[in-house]
Amino acid sequence: MNLFTIAWRNVGRNLRRSLLSGAAIAVATMSIVLLFSILEGMKTDLENNLIDFYTGEVQLRNPEYGRYEHLNPLHLSVSDAEAVRSRVAGVDGVTAAVARLSVPGAVFRNEERIGLQAVGVDFDREGDYSAIGDYLVAGSLDAVTGGASPDGTSGDGASSSGPTITPVLVGNGVLDRLGIGVGDTFTVVVRTALRGTNAMTFRAVAVADFPVPTLNDMAFWAPLARIQHLARMPGQAGEVLAKLDHDRGAPSRDAVMSAIRSAEPDLEVRHFTEMETTYSFIEMASTAYNIIGLFFFLLASTVIVNTTMMVIFERRREIGTLEAMGMQARELIRMFFSESLIIGVLGALAGLIMGVGVALVLSRVGINFSDAMQGVDFEISPVLYPIVNLRSTVVVFLFSVVVSGGTSYIPTRRITRIEPVAALREE
Repeated sequence: MNLFTIAWRNVGRNLRRSLLSGAAIAVATMSIVLLFSILEGMKTDLENNLIDFYTGEVQLRNPEYGRYEHLNPLHLSVSDAEAVRSRVAGVDGVTAAVARLSVPGAVFRNEERIGLQAVGVDFDREGDYSAIGDYLVAGSLDAVTGGASPDGTSGDGASSSGPTITPVLVGNGVLDRLGIGVGDTFTVVVRTALRGTNAMTFRAVAVADFPVPTLNDMAFWAPLARIQHLARMPGQAGEVLAKLDHDRGAPSRDAVMSAIRSAEPDLEVRHFTEMETTYSFIEMASTAYNIIGLFFFLLASTVIVNTTMMVIFERRREIGTLEAMGMQARELIRMFFSESLIIGVLGALAGLIMGVGVALVLSRVGINFSDAMQGVDFEISPVLYPIVNLRSTVVVFLFSVVVSGGTSYIPTRRITRIEPVAALREE
């Protein structure tokens, strides 16, 4: 009979003690699997939101814009934005590209100033880029694009001699802040690229429920030509955003970035992971979560250490008998180590199954952080859906086994200090 078989039988000799040790490892493994699944879901959600609504996967803008970004320098724009967008879209490895112009403004109602963000986009291309139509809860994009007039001479609800009323898509929170409903109008005053002021009246004909609360509360989306007219920026955009092809066989990210830079040498070209966004903080937090995971396992492994030491103390007579029968100290160490390793593997496997099971359930129903995120300006959706990452899950399992097995090795070495004669004399 080999030592592993003996160790397996010894695990079942005191089932309560074995279950206690295994449960500690199982709870630690389950907790870390859930933690990493939530973190993976958070990173994926944040990445999607940044790419779709904020930075794009690749962002092109005036190289001086970042230096004066806090001043909202509209004059530092992307000239001939459509030509730039077209060239970027033609780069091998780029799947979609859009031009956007974001202009801060304000609505004045009853001596109250309500800040809003006017976002000018090409709705036809946004459908392919951000699937903006999927977020509609009222109205339609046709109602927005049907009344747009680039030159400002006609529009929805306006006479040929009167001002243009531009139909727009608004976040559902904007209606609440303005105290208006679908079909109502509001007038926005902005600072133009020429440092003057301009105003335009808009009609809320479509409403969206975006995944980021800030977008719902602050932004309204209008045809790009109308916002260019509002900001006195004909043919210009604040930025051009692009998405890359990640399919197997597609050009590498570095190759695509190099090609874009070659096509647009006068613009700043950045990948979203190179920017100081919430995503970069989440990436840094991953290291902290790994350290937390290590402490979880070490804490759980103290139960195995204590249990192993207790077992050695309780089984001194058995150890003395085995030594008297000729079993070497290293064989005893291997037997007790095998017992601890079996408990660690079974506990880690049980925790892995429970953690993955809970994560899969939560990946369907989601975790609602709406109350916890009130007042927090992050590009993260209030409802998070954990994602089970196969690589991190396997690493957690192996790590838990290694830690639980490794921490049990130290107390098992005490076996070498037990004298057979002294152990046999114990009652």
